[in-house]
Amino acid sequence: MDLHARKRLAFALATAMIAVAAGTGAGVAAVQAATSRSIAVGVPTDPVLVRPGEASELPIRVINPGATAVTVMVKGEGIRLGNDGHVALTGRPDPEWSTRASFPAGELTIQPQSYVNVTVTVHVPAHLPPNLYFIGFVVTPVASGSGVVQINQIASFVTINLAGPRTRSLTATVEGPQGWHIGTFVLGSKVTGTLVVRNTGRTAVQFWGENNVTSLFRSDPVEQRIPVSLVPAGRYREFRLSGAGWLPVDIVTLGVSVTYPGRTAVSTRQILITRSYWVVAPWAILAFLVLVALLAAWWALPHRQHSRSTSRGRVGRPATDRLWVKSRSRW
Repeated sequence: MDLHARKRLAFALATAMIAVAAGTGAGVAAVQAATSRSIAVGVPTDPVLVRPGEASELPIRVINPGATAVTVMVKGEGIRLGNDGHVALTGRPDPEWSTRASFPAGELTIQPQSYVNVTVTVHVPAHLPPNLYFIGFVVTPVASGSGVVQINQIASFVTINLAGPRTRSLTATVEGPQGWHIGTFVLGSKVTGTLVVRNTGRTAVQFWGENNVTSLFRSDPVEQRIPVSLVPAGRYREFRLSGAGWLPVDIVTLGVSVTYPGRTAVSTRQILITRSYWVVAPWAILAFLVLVALLAAWWALPHRQHSRSTSRGRVGRPATDRLWVKSRSRW
């Protein structure tokens, strides 16, 4: 088989594999091309305040950044909130909100470089306890045309805040330092660690904070912001902390504060953590060893010369004394 025949066979096999993987059921000749349709979703950054026994409207914006019009459908779907901000879809309607949240029916067409605003109506039961609740949904472009079409489905959720006092409980720890270290001695140019904030209560909590880095030779702190973050009940979130010394050998202190609401929204609680580390640059240790070697060599050389001169003086004196005794005995 010549080279051109091999290329034609490889192309035919690859096209057939694409058709089978796409599940189109069509022949090889029906496969045209893959078309990508991208969309984006915007939701309120802060939880929407709702009241028990009342209906509330939640705004959602669906954005089409592409160059062609896109038709989409918006449907509610259950979500699972994991650790460190991870969100997963359940693949089925949320049993708690499927009959209480009304999404727009039918298809929505979004013009290129434009968006549409969607309103979701939520009926809040009167018996729900105060907490943060999450209304999940998925936006799916409607396939059109022939051939293989790549659909970029996007999912998100809206957070609602059911007003009322509640018990919030967080714990925070600083794990690390990372890299080569022995206890609080860190070999490197800076110290890095991980802040872990855990929700040990039964309600979701929004928190924020900062990390103020100071050192032995620099009193003005360097601030590292911890943005407003949400952690569901029984989950945790991680943040990378770092602090550099002012000199090659320095004591770096990480001052972490985590702030979150108390029983009510007007009160706050705070967790304070302070960790200090010796930060030593590797070249500083090498320079110190070289300096010690030079000092030892400098001290050893004059010491040997002084020892030789002293030993020579001690050998000459006894010979003079003997001559003096002999000359005196003659008289």
